[in-house]
Amino acid sequence: MIIDPTRRVALYVAGQIFNKWMKVRIKRSLKEICGSFELEYIDEGRLAETLADLISPPPYFQAIKAGMPCRIALDDEKVFVGFVGKVTGKIDGDGNAITAKITGTDICGDLVNCAASPNGPAEWKNITLTQFCTMICQPFGIGVQAQTDIGAPFPVLAISPHDKAMPAMEKAARQRGVLLVSDGVANLLLTTAGSTRAPDQVAFGYNVLGTEFEDSWEKRFSDVYVKGQTAGANGNHEGVAAPMTPATTPGTGTAPASSATSAEAAGIVMTGHATDPEITRYRPDVRMVNTQSGSSTVQQQAEWHVRVDRGLGKHNAYPVKDWRAGPDAALWRPNQLTACYDPYAEIDGDMLIEGTEYHYDENGARTVLELVGPTAYDRINEPARSQKRHQARTL
Repeated sequence: MIIDPTRRVALYVAGQIFNKWMKVRIKRSLKEICGSFELEYIDEGRLAETLADLISPPPYFQAIKAGMPCRIALDDEKVFVGFVGKVTGKIDGDGNAITAKITGTDICGDLVNCAASPNGPAEWKNITLTQFCTMICQPFGIGVQAQTDIGAPFPVLAISPHDKAMPAMEKAARQRGVLLVSDGVANLLLTTAGSTRAPDQVAFGYNVLGTEFEDSWEKRFSDVYVKGQTAGANGNHEGVAAPMTPATTPGTGTAPASSATSAEAAGIVMTGHATDPEITRYRPDVRMVNTQSGSSTVQQQAEWHVRVDRGLGKHNAYPVKDWRAGPDAALWRPNQLTACYDPYAEIDGDMLIEGTEYHYDENGARTVLELVGPTAYDRINEPARSQKRHQARTL
């Protein structure tokens, strides 16, 4: 059954405007750098091609093909620019209707699967994060906007010939404590998590239509140790810690004493330690890192791991009314902080919108909000892998 045409959702492709859908889903998430869409409809274009002698007048719209550039607007507000990635169709037994579904990704989708610099260069000197990302994104027709401090230039930044565009940029961004996010329409954003507020709160008895929640300890730990090694006299800075000995007291963070004499050639082993007071039983974990000049300390990294693990340990999904909220009727968007009241999941405070899904179907318009703890996407200046290891890996 075809629902009445909704002028609120419009797909622009091949010089046509389509707004007659059975189902629409548009998704953006901090977990996936590019947004995606899925639309189901009666494919009048292919039906006309199949039954050309029987169809009159011409169909409402022509057939959509994979690879076509497209854009999607909600209430005439552009929210998605990208490409049709796949078209699937099914014809009924009587040959009277062809049901089709098209899916695709936004303009940043090609950054996930395509090479960063197929023809070189593979190494840059004294380049900023913004310049590096712009150099990679420019051939794809994608802009870059810095919305936060991107830090100092990299003295040397190298990638492998086979490195994909997005992983290469993310590796560099982590060294500057920056989060990469697609705006869905034109640009890759260099930003921080939760820098803006959502248009409204999320609350039972107010706008929530249901809930699913997860509160997990599976990847949370009572004690997080970060161990790294400074460069020694022999230039070794591979991040390999010296043999570990038991701490004097579990959970105290007491690190084994290091002998400057014995470690002189290989470097000094450094240990950071942070605790999560919400984890009430002994659950220790050790993370190994490189420690180099200019990067965060092992103690800062230990505290950061605890914050991120805590934020990702809470996950809630809320369908809410419509796509818009608040006095300005603004769209719900990812990477915004929102006040959340959910007595069922025992939440009463700020949460971060990890993802949004705009839906339109026989039940009308709604948004599914994916919320996580506000610290889930915190960033910290992570140390770079040594050039020595990088070069060995790319030989």
